[in-house]
Amino acid sequence: MTQAAVSRIERGQVSPSFSTVRELLLAMGREPALSAPRLPQNWDPEHMRSTRGRTPEERLRLAIGWNRLSARLSAAGEEARAGA
Repeated sequence: MTQAAVSRIERGQVSPSFSTVRELLLAMGREPALSAPRLPQNWDPEHMRSTRGRTPEERLRLAIGWNRLSARLSAAGEEARAGA
């Protein structure tokens, strides 16, 4: 992996794949370990009922929408920082 590739990851210009993250960790003498710890149980029960009532397709569309919003907010932040 080139220094330029590492730099793009560090600056948040690219999102590395898991295999790239694994290579970087191995180069640092670390083995990646995935885990999924349970979150605190302070979820809004009405929100959970609403989510469970949606079809998988609806949940996917909603998640994609939030992902796109996140990308737009990130781009706006980058633009604002570049203009500052």
